[in-house]
Amino acid sequence: MPQSFKQELGLFTSQLPGWFRSVIPASLLLQTKIRVLQEWTKVFKRQMSFTKLAQSCRSVLSNACYTQNMLDDLNKLVMDETVEEAFACLQNGRTASAMGVAELLSLLKKHASVEDLTEWMDMALDNAATEGIHSGTTHSRSVVYKDFMLSWMLLFSAIMRHLTLCRAQSFGHVHMLRVMIEEYMLLAFETSVGKEARHQRREKL
Repeated sequence: MPQSFKQELGLFTSQLPGWFRSVIPASLLLQTKIRVLQEWTKVFKRQMSFTKLAQSCRSVLSNACYTQNMLDDLNKLVMDETVEEAFACLQNGRTASAMGVAELLSLLKKHASVEDLTEWMDMALDNAATEGIHSGTTHSRSVVYKDFMLSWMLLFSAIMRHLTLCRAQSFGHVHMLRVMIEEYMLLAFETSVGKEARHQRREKL
């Protein structure tokens, strides 16, 4: 996507709420439309941000040398201990298996594409939501997504700490992968929040 087009889209979405306010008379309906528009622009901006990060990460994933270096460095870590260290302050009981770490490493070993990773992330988030239902919690899907996303952020933080201490050759590439994964999870979370807000508005009609 050309950079000039991205800039035009960003300008359009940032100015759209202001245009609405100037052409629609002040009313409760206007406020509702503004909220809907703000939710849409927030998710749209997140989509654009993820697209840019995915384009950068695609060049890393398509390079067999880069992915092998990442695997070599990540496999040196004892993931169960890393997870335990990351969640020491949470006591949430999540394990490396529950976080889908093995699946991520398997995808890297297969030289996965960005699309393969987004499918894995969707599956990981859905599994977290399903586990929440089976455990009898009453949390909404967006709350479960948020909890899982924050858990991954803590785990990645612990992973990056260890890679820093051992001066891992693949630090920069793992960091790029981390940022892309976190951005996608933020996109999934914000999309879920928007869906729940729309559902609540429909119920009030």
